[in-house]
Amino acid sequence: MSRVFSTLTILLVVICMIFTSGLAYASSELSDVQHKLKEVQQEKIASQQNLSDSKSEMNEIQKEVQASNEKLNHLDQYIGSVTDQMQLLVADIQREETNLTQIAQDLQEADSRIEQRNKRLAEKLRSLYMDGNVSYLDVLLNSTSFSDFIDRFQSLEEISRSDKDMLESNKQDKQLIAEKEVQLQQELAQVQQNYKTMQQKQTDLVSQKNKEAVNNVSYSQKQKHLENTAQSEMQNLQVLAEQEAALLQQEKELKALAESSSELATHASLQKVIHPLLGIKYVWGGTTTDGFDCSGFTRYVLAKYGVHLPRTSAEQSHFGDYISKDDLRTGDLVFFNTYGQPGTVTHVAIYIGNGQIANAVSTSVQINRLNDSYFGPRYLTARRVLSDKQYQAITK
Repeated sequence: MSRVFSTLTILLVVICMIFTSGLAYASSELSDVQHKLKEVQQEKIASQQNLSDSKSEMNEIQKEVQASNEKLNHLDQYIGSVTDQMQLLVADIQREETNLTQIAQDLQEADSRIEQRNKRLAEKLRSLYMDGNVSYLDVLLNSTSFSDFIDRFQSLEEISRSDKDMLESNKQDKQLIAEKEVQLQQELAQVQQNYKTMQQKQTDLVSQKNKEAVNNVSYSQKQKHLENTAQSEMQNLQVLAEQEAALLQQEKELKALAESSSELATHASLQKVIHPLLGIKYVWGGTTTDGFDCSGFTRYVLAKYGVHLPRTSAEQSHFGDYISKDDLRTGDLVFFNTYGQPGTVTHVAIYIGNGQIANAVSTSVQINRLNDSYFGPRYLTARRVLSDKQYQAITK
């Protein structure tokens, strides 16, 4: 029996060394992974901020593009309005030029009428001279021009009032036509000036439109650049999210490994109490090293850590707090139905980590697998009877 205990002791020491080494490796690897995870998460936060900034800037650029488009539409409408006004002014210019052409013709006709009337007056003067009523030769010889001749001729008392009216009518017609010509020329000049003003306004508006079009292109290019930046950040975020997920999974696995290694180390620590008890014979109702039954064994071991359990396995199954099988840790009690009515607690063991239990079975105190072919199907429930402080005592 002593040789068996010595072999088991050596085996447990080797196990402790292996898993202590594994725990150190897992801890180191976990630290590296957590450091990388922190870096990735920080980079992810920065990328998210960059994406947020890009989206905010895109919103501002979109507003500027919208305002620019509205300004371009307004300029197009204004240019169209000015163009329509210029077309109307062109029509006015053409009308005024047509009127001036007509006035020129009217002046020619007036000159022609005046010339004909002057000829008739000359004939009448000739007739008067032939009758001897006027000194035609004196008037003619002393006149400096035809106008002077007419003025001299008007002063003659022999000219009848009707002749004077005719001359006056000639002057008035020509004067009216001349005044109309001046008026039309002034109107034409005004219309031409308005046209030049509109033409300059059109030029200015087209220049504004061209400048705004350049701004619009600049806004659009900037918007495209921001869209590309946002797309790049989204792709980067996706990569970072995948890296984060992978690192989180790695962290989870390493934590599980560390916890498993820790439990195995705890298992070795718990062996300080359990190891000397291995092989002690099974005695119904036994509670001492002279012999144990299942509940006597658990009661004896956990009493070393200040836990005073009820006597029977059934009573112990109501002690402490329920814990699921997936959340078992070293020092928890596990319960089974090994005989009798199904669902009835008939056996109890101590979970010692790494899927193993220590218990007093029908022959002796042993270590078994929790999920082996015998105990696995007979598992019922588990209870946590150690406080965190007591659990720390086990892990020392």
